[in-house]
Amino acid sequence: ISENLEKCHYCSFSRVKQIICSSCNLPSMQLNGIGTQTIENELEKFFPKVKSQRLDYDTTRSRKKLKKILQDFSINKFQILIGTQMVSKGLDFSNVGLVGVIESDFLLNYPDFRSHEKYFQLIKQVSGRAGRSISNSKVLIQTNYPNHHVHNRIIDGYTKGFYQFQIDQRRDFNYPPFTRLAKVILKSKNINVLKLASNWFSKALKNTMKSEILGPEFPVVSKIKNDHIMNILIKMEVDSLRKEKKKLFKLSKKINKYSQFKSVKLSVDIDPYN
Repeated sequence: ISENLEKCHYCSFSRVKQIICSSCNLPSMQLNGIGTQTIENELEKFFPKVKSQRLDYDTTRSRKKLKKILQDFSINKFQILIGTQMVSKGLDFSNVGLVGVIESDFLLNYPDFRSHEKYFQLIKQVSGRAGRSISNSKVLIQTNYPNHHVHNRIIDGYTKGFYQFQIDQRRDFNYPPFTRLAKVILKSKNINVLKLASNWFSKALKNTMKSEILGPEFPVVSKIKNDHIMNILIKMEVDSLRKEKKKLFKLSKKINKYSQFKSVKLSVDIDPYN
């Protein structure tokens, strides 16, 4: 949210900030969630004499802007850097005494079998941003699950224990490395056509393949620009991978032969990471 404008970076939809509910017409709308701009505004209230800077999608549209922010931080032109996950990826800061991870539960509970692995890596990377030049630096994690097994392994540094728990779960629930995944992504500007096409394709997969078929379902981000999106996940046995992939790609070529599905765009992602 920027000043009085609400904007989605995925579908480009924007509107004036709403304070009246469009369903019940009561002025009871409350703004929840912590974005980088909200954090920046709060920091200005609590630390009016300390300079801060955001490092996010809006402030780093170009590589030049990103470089400028990092250079300014390194020479102490501002003392607090507020950023998205990009702050943790391959950036080397000295003299950082405190790192805070805000609303970490979103990452911890993200609907992805790799979410705990990604979270573990992220916190380890973030922790590496502190303490490179300051011995008594700290990392604070905001969470509703302080006793979660992932947090326990981060605190005690028992990486092998974390790995063993993850690998046991993946074996029990039939996820890689014990299977290979394929994600079928279907898109259409017409949501009703998309639902029909996705259901048809899912049934066709179940009738044709021996693999486990999950979905169709809407992903977390279910609309980008003007396209609605649905996904189908396929768990393929490693031994039968070649045959199953052949069936999948053969079937994927048939969907546009049906006149009602001409507008549907279909793609297949083997071993998807997201």
